Amino acid sequence: MFPDTPFIQTMAVAGAVFWSVQLLPQIWLNYRRHHTTGLHQGMMLLWALAGLPLGIYNILSHQHVALQVQAQILTGLSLTTWSQVMHYSHGWSAKRCIWALGALGSLFGACEAAVVVGFKGGTSTGEAPHAFLVIMAVLSACGLALGVLRHYLDIWQQKTVRGISWGFVALDAAGDLASLLAVACVQPPDYLAVAIYATELTLWLGIMLAGVAFNVVRRQTRPSERHEAAEVVGAPRDVGEQPSPRPSLASDRSYSAFATVTATSSAHHPPVSNKTLLQRLRRLPSTGGESMSSAAKTYTQGHSGSVLASHASRTAATSAAYLVPHLEPHHAVLDIGCGPGTITASLAEHVPAGSIVGTDFSADVIAAAQRMQGVPANCRFEVASVLDLPYADATFDVVHSHQVLIHLADPVAALREMRRVCKPGGLVAAREGDWQTTVVYPWSSAIESWKTTSEAIFRRDGGSEPNAGRCLIRWAIEAGFKADGIRYSSSNQTYAGQPAAGWWGKMQASRVDERAWRDKASRTTGADEEQIDEMVGAWREWGQREESVYFIACGEILARR
Repeated sequence: MFPDTPFIQTMAVAGAVFWSVQLLPQIWLNYRRHHTTGLHQGMMLLWALAGLPLGIYNILSHQHVALQVQAQILTGLSLTTWSQVMHYSHGWSAKRCIWALGALGSLFGACEAAVVVGFKGGTSTGEAPHAFLVIMAVLSACGLALGVLRHYLDIWQQKTVRGISWGFVALDAAGDLASLLAVACVQPPDYLAVAIYATELTLWLGIMLAGVAFNVVRRQTRPSERHEAAEVVGAPRDVGEQPSPRPSLASDRSYSAFATVTATSSAHHPPVSNKTLLQRLRRLPSTGGESMSSAAKTYTQGHSGSVLASHASRTAATSAAYLVPHLEPHHAVLDIGCGPGTITASLAEHVPAGSIVGTDFSADVIAAAQRMQGVPANCRFEVASVLDLPYADATFDVVHSHQVLIHLADPVAALREMRRVCKPGGLVAAREGDWQTTVVYPWSSAIESWKTTSEAIFRRDGGSEPNAGRCLIRWAIEAGFKADGIRYSSSNQTYAGQPAAGWWGKMQASRVDERAWRDKASRTTGADEEQIDEMVGAWREWGQREESVYFIACGEILARR
């Protein structure tokens, strides 16, 4: 019988209590945020399975009754959390999850009861052989350890501790420690039980240390990293931002263009050199400036060669860094308004076991994307409108758009359609510029005229909101997302110093000089050819100056379905 000493009794009860409530904070967190990012169904199922041999061992080795009950509670709560993962991350219906939870719980309970009753009533001594107890102890220790090790794999892949409730970790570790003391203080100590609880306790301490290293130390050192990054000269590409595993409501990440790519590339993929970028732009087929006919009316900038060349400079690292830490290898992703497809193709690298579809309403642009070299096998491109997506409800784990809503007269309808094709618990991500935050230095009256004219084109010609970045939360709520399921962050699109400013200045001068832009400017503001020529010249002059700086703030949302 289990020794009846106050300390051992207290530790046994404490271990059972802590384990009884350990997963409750995690279950509540999953329910409140409507997703289970960072948790894996295999992890939860392993813990549920580990409860089976652990319960058998604790009962047949005559552990304290609290420790005998402990294993049954572990199995029940683990199966509950597993069903949440299947519901929020894999699209299972609530009814299906309830049926699976009941079936598995009944199966595990029946198996444990059969084994315990078989030994207690089917043998002359009512005792299980020592070899059998060893097997049960090893199976339970391995099951508990593998469940935690699955989280180590996520930490290794994502370079952060995410999704897990620290209340859960603390309670589980406390339960392991109390149970360990209870079984270690008996005379003689139950070494098999010690191994079970000590193994999991050690692994949880490792998770805690990883949390300090990734989520505390890194956050404290990030300002100095940003200061060092600001001294690096920019390269000709859209700015990215250092990926933040859990972007906060008021985060603001501002970096120089090339410095940001260098900072993010170490965690995701190698930085792209200027030479590589230029080669990519040369391979991009031109669709011509006037090929869009009526479709171009819904896209303010059109799809001229200069516009597509600008879009082709964008990648997941520069334009979707806020999303990358949330991608899982198996995810099915939809990239809305993919343009030439460079963001789509680079996102595909982060879902090697999944797939990604890039869509654009322009058949010419999609044809160009399909001819792009080096596209991963799990990536494809299709013609589709964000306002009428040709996909069934709950098809994708992640639905992403970059600088799309800013060009739409009805961005809420677009977000509503994106939400429709997203799986329950899935993620809708959008990054949009905020026009009034645009800074161009050195200032000139012609550049200021360009800024006000461009804003007028957004509002009067396209009927869209140029300050889209600040409107994303409101739009998402109007589209049906819950406010507490939306995360907002911001980053800057920046071109500063040479050669970045030179490249951007030429791009802007080319855009303004196109016939389509001139016509829109004349139609919306009455600007004449001479005034537009001054804007073109101002951008060319700006691009030639060494001290030139351009940036615009971009709002970003991660909205859970």
